[in-house]
Amino acid sequence: RLKAFYSAMVKLAPRPVRNAAKEVHDATLEYMFDTVDRKIESLVTQTFKKMQDDPWTPKFFAQFLEHMWRTLWPEISDAVKEDLLEDKLKTTKLASKDVKLERKDAKQVWSWPPPPAPWPGMLAYCRAKFIYAIMPADKPIWWVIQQPIALVFFLLALFPVGLSILPLTAMLCCIDRSDEYQLVNYMCLSKLVWVLQRVILCFVGFVQLYLCTSSKSCETNGPGLSDIEQLAILTLVPQQLLVVVAYLLYLHTRWIRAASFASSLASKTARMRGMQYRDEKPWDPLAALHPLYALPFVSESPPDASAQGVLQFHLMSASNLIAKDRGRSSDPYVVVSLGGMSRRTQTIRRNLNPKWNEKLGFDGTLSKLLEAGPAKLKVMDYDVSTFDDLLGELDVPLDEVAASGDAVFRDCHLAGVAHGAITFRIVWKSVD
Repeated sequence: RLKAFYSAMVKLAPRPVRNAAKEVHDATLEYMFDTVDRKIESLVTQTFKKMQDDPWTPKFFAQFLEHMWRTLWPEISDAVKEDLLEDKLKTTKLASKDVKLERKDAKQVWSWPPPPAPWPGMLAYCRAKFIYAIMPADKPIWWVIQQPIALVFFLLALFPVGLSILPLTAMLCCIDRSDEYQLVNYMCLSKLVWVLQRVILCFVGFVQLYLCTSSKSCETNGPGLSDIEQLAILTLVPQQLLVVVAYLLYLHTRWIRAASFASSLASKTARMRGMQYRDEKPWDPLAALHPLYALPFVSESPPDASAQGVLQFHLMSASNLIAKDRGRSSDPYVVVSLGGMSRRTQTIRRNLNPKWNEKLGFDGTLSKLLEAGPAKLKVMDYDVSTFDDLLGELDVPLDEVAASGDAVFRDCHLAGVAHGAITFRIVWKSVD
C-alpha cells in the first residue's frame, strides 16, 4: 500500500519534485552499495592476510590472488553499481541471526568434539586420522598435499586401473554418512579424481598415438588396445555408482534435517501459543458437527484449584464483524490476554465471518490463572502499513470455569463497536 501510494504521489507531483525524489533515491542506493562494498573489501583483505600468515599456503599463490582481486574487483564493482542504480539488481534475503551464529560457532575449533584416544579405540582413532588428513575443515589444500596419508590416498585413487576404486570405497565407509559436509566433500573429491584420471588417460593415449605413428605400429601398440586401458575405462562405472550412493545419502540427510526443523518450528509455535499439553480425549461423533458439541475434557465435579495444567481458549468463529479495510472487508485475528501473557490466532484474510477453530493455552496452576482473570479478548484487523484496527473486545469472567472446568460462550457481543459477535469455549485441562 505504501509503494502504491508513493507511486501515485510521484506521478501527481511536478517534474522538479520527481527529479529531486529520483536523485534522493539514487543517492540512497549509492550509499548503501558503498557501505556493502567497503564491507566486502574489508573481509577479502582479512582473508588475504590470513593466507599470507598461513605457513602452508605458498606466498606466490596468495600474492597472485590478491593481484587478481585488486585488478578485477573495481570493474565488477562499477558494473554492479550501474545495475543497482538502474533497479536491475534483485535483492536476496540474508540468513537469520541464529543461523549466522550457528555457522560461526561451527567454524571454531573449540566447538568441535575432542579426537578419539589411540587406545582402546584404535579403529576409531585411525578412521579419524584418515578423514582429517584428506578433508580437514580448518586446514588449506596446501597442508593436505603434504600429509603422507593424503599422498598415498591420491596416488592410489589416481592410478588409472581397478585399484582406484578401493580408496574411494574405503573413504565412503569411513566418513560420517549423516554429515552433509563430508558427503558433499566426498562427491566433489570423487569428481575431481575422475577428471584427473581422464586427463592422465588422455595424456597416455596421446603419447601412445605419437609413438605408434612414428614407428608405424598403431595396429599393435595404439591407444586403447591394451587390457589395462580398457579396465581403467570400466572403473568409471563403479566410481559413478559410489557418487550416486553418496548423493542419495545426502538427500536422506537433508530430508531428516528438514523434518527436524519442521518439528522444532511446530513445537516452537505450540510453546508460543501455550499449548504444551496435547488433547487426549475420546472420539465423539457429535464433535464433527460442531466443536461446541464435543465432550468435556473434565468431569462435572469442580476442578482442583492447586492442580497444574493449561487453560485452553478454543476460539471457534466470529460473525458480522465491522469492515475496516477498503473493499468493505477486514483481516481479523484474536488476541487473548490473561495475567500479563498474550496469545493470538492466525489471521484470516478478507472475511467478516471468520472461523479460526484454534486453541490458545495458558499454563500454570488453576488458582493463579483464576486470580489473574478476567481474561480479555480483542478481535483485531491486521494491516500492513498502519497500526492494526480494533474490531471489538470482550472481558471474559472465569467463574464458570472455576466451578465446572468448562464454559461455552455463544455469540457474545463485542464491546466498543456497532456490531460483531464471537463464539468460543474455555476448558481447564490438568496435567493428570
